[in-house]
Amino acid sequence: MKKEEFFEKVFERISAYYGDSADVSAHEVCKNNGLKKYGVCVRKSGSNCAPTIYLNDLYQNYMGDENVEAMANAAIGIFNEHLVDKEVDVSFFEDIEKVLPKICFKLISGERNAERLQELPHRMIGDIAVVYMVFLEFIGESGSILITNEHADMWDVSEEDLYEAAMDNTPRLFPAACCSMWDFCAKLAKKSAEEDETAFEYECDDEFMANIPDDGFIVATNNRKLQGSAVILYPGLLKEVAEKYNSNFYIIPSSIHETILLPEKFAPGIEELKSMIREVNNSCVPDEDFLSNSVYYYDREDENNVKKVEQASGAMVL
Repeated sequence: MKKEEFFEKVFERISAYYGDSADVSAHEVCKNNGLKKYGVCVRKSGSNCAPTIYLNDLYQNYMGDENVEAMANAAIGIFNEHLVDKEVDVSFFEDIEKVLPKICFKLISGERNAERLQELPHRMIGDIAVVYMVFLEFIGESGSILITNEHADMWDVSEEDLYEAAMDNTPRLFPAACCSMWDFCAKLAKKSAEEDETAFEYECDDEFMANIPDDGFIVATNNRKLQGSAVILYPGLLKEVAEKYNSNFYIIPSSIHETILLPEKFAPGIEELKSMIREVNNSCVPDEDFLSNSVYYYDREDENNVKKVEQASGAMVL
C-alpha cells in the first residue's frame, strides 16, 4: 500500500472512532530541515488543545493491509492518553513578562532551513542557526512553540533580547549532560545489530563536569536528550572542558540532539574528521535530526571562541 493510501485509511479509522465527540483534522506540516510530515490532530469538544500524531512514523511499521487497523488503533491509544477535555488558558503567551522565563534556544541547520529562517529571529554560527522557542508545560505534558518574527513583533523584543533570555533559561530548564563516546557508540552498535527500530536510548549523567570521561571523547547533550546540541552555547561549559584537558578542542555537530567534543591532542586530521562526519550523517542520522557536515573549533585563548574549520592549501583555516 502506498503511503498516501495508508494515511487516508488510518485517518478514516480515527475519524470514525471519535465521531461527533471530537474534531479530527489532517494537515501537512513542514518540520526541521524542510521535511514534510502528515499530521493528524484530535480536539475534544469543549477543548482548545489538539495533540498531533505524524502518520509517517506509523507507516514505517506498516506490514500489510491487515496491519492498518493495528496502526490506527495504536494512534487512537496515543490520542486517548493525551487528549485534553477542557479549555486551557493560553492568554499568558501575549505577555512577554510571563513568556520571558520560558524562552530557550536550539540549533538547526542554516542551509537546510534557509527559507524558514526568513520567518524566524535567529543568529548564525558558521552554517548553524540559533533559533528560539518557548518551552511549555501543561497538565503533565511538555512541548515548545518556535518563536517567529510575528511573535517578536507582538512582544516588541529584538533577537538580542531573545538570546539573552535564552542564555539564562536554557541551562536552567535543560541542564547539560554527558557520556563517553565509547558508551554512546556501543549502544548504537547494539541497536544496529539487533535491527531495533525504536528510538535510540543512551544514558547521560546530569553532573556534566563531575562525570566527564577521562579519554577526551565526550558526547554532550542535555538531561532530556532533546535539542541537546545547544549545550555548546551554555556559559562557561566549553571553557571548563578546555581547562579539564588543558587543550583546545573540536566540536563535531553530530545531530540537533548532541555534539561530540574532541580535544585537539586526541584528534585525527581535519579532512579525516570531516569525512567521518559526512559518513555518519549519511548513514546514521535521520534527515530531520541533521545539523551540519562542518567541523568547529574551540580556542580557549580567542575571544571569539567557536569557529567553523575550513581546509585550504593543507593548513587549517578558522
